Amino acid sequence: MNIRYSYISSLLQILQFSYKHKLSHTHITITKKLFKTLFLLQKLGLIYAYIPTVNGAILYLKYLHQQPVLQSIHFFSKKSHNYYIGYKTLYNLLFKPTLSTTIFILKTKFGILSGIEAIKHRVGGILLVKIN
Repeated sequence: MNIRYSYISSLLQILQFSYKHKLSHTHITITKKLFKTLFLLQKLGLIYAYIPTVNGAILYLKYLHQQPVLQSIHFFSKKSHNYYIGYKTLYNLLFKPTLSTTIFILKTKFGILSGIEAIKHRVGGILLVKIN
């Protein structure tokens, strides 16, 4: 799966903006390749649902006790610099008690995966974002 990081970055920035302004849903224009990323975000519980449209998708945002589930996003890798993270480092980060609610999204040889999925496949990859 060859998805450019800028597409994922743009998608997450739109989500962050939508949550900040407490929108119930938002419409985005995306490519077919990003639907796997939307599926991952839904599976991780960061969005309630998405409905494909002719031009993209409608994203329904998820709130818990009137607070957005997506509190903060920290972008790591950029076009000019990729931040690689190995399997052991990822494992150690994910199972620290202080980071138990943190979600990592990586680009691996298996495609775009969450940190937990990457550990199941026993791979590291390019760390794209950390979500709290």
